[in-house]
Amino acid sequence: MPIPDALQRRAVAAFGDSRPNQLHVFLRTATCPVREVLERIPAGGTVLDVGCGHGLFSVLAAMEDTDRRVVGVDIDVDKLELGRAAARRLGVADRVELVHSADGSLPLGLLPDRGVDTVLCVDVLYLLGETAAVDLLRAMTGAVRPGGTVLVKEMGLEPRWKRRLTEIQEVGATRVLRYTEGERVELVSPEVMVGTLLDAGLRVRSVPVDRRDVHPHLLLVATRPPTRTGE
Repeated sequence: MPIPDALQRRAVAAFGDSRPNQLHVFLRTATCPVREVLERIPAGGTVLDVGCGHGLFSVLAAMEDTDRRVVGVDIDVDKLELGRAAARRLGVADRVELVHSADGSLPLGLLPDRGVDTVLCVDVLYLLGETAAVDLLRAMTGAVRPGGTVLVKEMGLEPRWKRRLTEIQEVGATRVLRYTEGERVELVSPEVMVGTLLDAGLRVRSVPVDRRDVHPHLLLVATRPPTRTGE
């Protein structure tokens, strides 16, 4: 299980206005390979955090690099407000904008015309069902500039025992505790995610990040080839 580092602990502390939500954010750092994801966000530029929830990754990305601007988008108004308050406490509110989207669409009007440098999506697709997940992936690939990166952290399907444990945990989070918006838990196969990214013209590599962890974490790092000079 990942051990939250000093930066993550500082970010979690900034969500202290709500004990249940602070606990939720802490559990995210304790069960997600946060460091492995953050290390693969390219330096500087604009980061779009899709399905940002409380904005944990949004504020962490801004804290790590003062040259980054981060736009987070989510359907949960209450979580976004907590995230905005945390960003103010952490001194990054001038570079972190958390936006509500009732239908889950991307805030393209707030993004650079040529696209963002990085699109980040952490543990969101499994809440949507395969069809909607593929649609969101396509929208994400359309939002990244030439030379930019799409980072997708989801759960793999193997080994089976890790998959089953994850499904039980997420059913509890969505239907029992209601910590997470969503009525279904449907893990999307890595083949479908990779195929969608490849079809959009991105180069993709799969990074297993579940060593010594009970969850089948999978990180996809996809890059859009830069535009050739003269095109």
